[in-house]
Amino acid sequence: DGWDEANDWKGFDLTKQSDGTWTVDFIVTKAQEDSYEFGIYGDGNDKWCHEEEIKADGEYHEIGYAGQNCKMSGVTSGKTYTFIVKPGYGKIEAKIVEK
Repeated sequence: DGWDEANDWKGFDLTKQSDGTWTVDFIVTKAQEDSYEFGIYGDGNDKWCHEEEIKADGEYHEIGYAGQNCKMSGVTSGKTYTFIVKPGYGKIEAKIVEK
């Protein structure tokens, strides 16, 4: 669930892939100086995010449980990216890759 200006302040739906990851493609329509904020929600009110910064560097970054919003950085206005979430036991990892 993302809530940023590039998505008109509405959430993103992730799609489950055959390798067990969840993905969504998005286009950055407006670059922001302080990066996009987001959280990942599971069933009910579970929120995965704890002030981590997920960089658009193609590397997985671990996301903690609860806490403040995560931030997405290193994205460029006008480009398309894929946000990939890899669930694990007691943790979630995420990465952003340019499409």
